[in-house]
Amino acid sequence: MNLKFDIKNLFKSKKAPEIEGLEISAGPQSNQGKKVAIWIKSNVFVISLALFSISSLSVAYWVSSDLHEGDQKSAQTIGKKVEELSSLERTPVSITILGNEAVTGNVAVNKKLVEDVKARMSEGELSTSSGLPFAIEHNKGTHVPIMSLRLRSDDTKRKQAHLDLHDRLIVKYDELLKSCRATLPPSEEDVQLELQRAKERFLQLKTPKNSAATTSAAGSAQGNKGIQPELTEDLTNRRIAAYQKVASEFGLYLAAENIGAPKSALSEPNMVALWFLQWKYWIAEDVVSACAKMNQGKSILNGPVKRILSMKFLGRLKSVGAPESTGEEPPPALDGGAVQPTIGVPIDPNAIVSMSNYGVSPRGWASNQFYDVYRTQVEIVVETAQIPLLANTFSKQNFIVITDLRISQVDSFNALKTGYFYGESPVSKVVMMLESVWFRQWTGPLMPDEVRAEFGTTGQVQSAISNQEGEATTPGQDSPKEQ
Repeated sequence: MNLKFDIKNLFKSKKAPEIEGLEISAGPQSNQGKKVAIWIKSNVFVISLALFSISSLSVAYWVSSDLHEGDQKSAQTIGKKVEELSSLERTPVSITILGNEAVTGNVAVNKKLVEDVKARMSEGELSTSSGLPFAIEHNKGTHVPIMSLRLRSDDTKRKQAHLDLHDRLIVKYDELLKSCRATLPPSEEDVQLELQRAKERFLQLKTPKNSAATTSAAGSAQGNKGIQPELTEDLTNRRIAAYQKVASEFGLYLAAENIGAPKSALSEPNMVALWFLQWKYWIAEDVVSACAKMNQGKSILNGPVKRILSMKFLGRLKSVGAPESTGEEPPPALDGGAVQPTIGVPIDPNAIVSMSNYGVSPRGWASNQFYDVYRTQVEIVVETAQIPLLANTFSKQNFIVITDLRISQVDSFNALKTGYFYGESPVSKVVMMLESVWFRQWTGPLMPDEVRAEFGTTGQVQSAISNQEGEATTPGQDSPKEQ
């Protein structure tokens, strides 16, 4: 049945609506039409809802297409944000705490991470500051002044300081050689004397007594010629045995002059030159100590380090260029022998130290108000297989850095001709360039005024003079804080 309604005119017209397929009369004769009209009037809301649903289909299509476009834009925005967050998870971060290797990784940067890094860095700085006294004590080690060079200008000891220091250096170098059981090969004169005695004994034993061969010079020569090869072999073995005996009883081939011992006293009491002489001895102590640690009390035959050939003191490294005076040639004395007043800045343990002086040192450091850097070249004969141990031992010795290392082969047979018995293992000559650090917190108070003036320092720690403003110090005399 197909029903069509005119809702608009339904209630206005008194005439009953015409419905296709039905004949509805407005008269009292059509009861069925009346029922439909009554049903429509009582269900107006249902009819309206149906019409609204039908019309919303077209509206929904238009609205949904607009929403879809908006969702796409929103999704793209959210996708970009997610990508940004994902990239944070792959952020490369490198964290370096003093005294430790840098740690690098891809992490998500966040507030907690930043706070943790700050806390760790603070702990590292605190640990570094608390460890400084131990570092200074380690640097000082067993180094003590051979004699005080903080002498007043009117002190009588000042006039003979160069003589006194020379005498004490000779004693100190001798003690240093004994500490490592140093020696030299036996002298040729001693060896020849021993071989001559051995030759006489050999001939006495090998030459028959009361034989016809000894009755004439010709017979004696003929007899000696017959035993000559045996005699030569015997004397050669005795010579080698003499060299081997020394190598088995001592710990190192070394002479005092090879490590900086002065051959004679300075001609005048130049305090800068005297300071460098004392400084050289401290460096020699470190070098000999490192070699002794390697040998561990073993003899030359069994120990890895066989001989210290030489030490060249190349001077203090300055940040502006070439090394300063090494003390080999004393600088001109001050007029009248007077002491120049101390000038310069105090020693500052908290000073920012530049490590970019690569034109001076491969390490990048140089002398500053916190420490001095001294360069030394050392030549050593060492067992070839133990060269890595040599480099490692020196690197652990009192803030020493090896900046250059050269290796060359050593002919043990040629060395044996001059009395150096290195044993059966192959050996090499190692030339090392060393740079060592010397903290001014313990060297500064020991420096003479002339040295302080040349180095540009007061020789006193910043905290030690903070309460002494306006207090003058007599040249050559320590302040109460220094003593």
